[in-house]
Amino acid sequence: MCSKILSEASGPEIVSNYSVDITVLHEAARCVGRATDSRESVNKMLRLMSEMLGLNRGRVLLKEDTTGGLVIKYSYGLTEAQVARGRYEPGEGITGRVMDTGQVAVIQNVDEEHNFLFKAVDREILPDGVVSYLAVPIFNDQDCIGVLAAHRLRMRPRSIQS
Repeated sequence: MCSKILSEASGPEIVSNYSVDITVLHEAARCVGRATDSRESVNKMLRLMSEMLGLNRGRVLLKEDTTGGLVIKYSYGLTEAQVARGRYEPGEGITGRVMDTGQVAVIQNVDEEHNFLFKAVDREILPDGVVSYLAVPIFNDQDCIGVLAAHRLRMRPRSIQS
């Protein structure tokens, strides 16, 4: 069981440290759930998340109808090979768990979380130091249809002040 799912996390510091990031991700996930011109809108949103908030390697994973698994449908900062590797079975790893539970996940240090699988992006590709992972469910009405996720350098200053 992942100890860093937000509702199970200990202490308010997790929420306060990432509250702006989580708020932006929640709003972005709501937009994805309602988007009519999804490719252009989502790609622009992922680019802005990276450039303005330092939420890098952003990805939108959507549930496949045939398998029920998640696949990366949109991304910013990922190679084609990384996108192809970013496939998750229901409940698999942090990303699959967010899909199954409908809860936000804040992983403060991916190296310390045994449920973080490094499927899409190998650890060697990520910058040295502490790298966080944030993931929020994407809802269309009451149905969870996917996950919006990104990496963040923990100590990186933000362009926008909260």
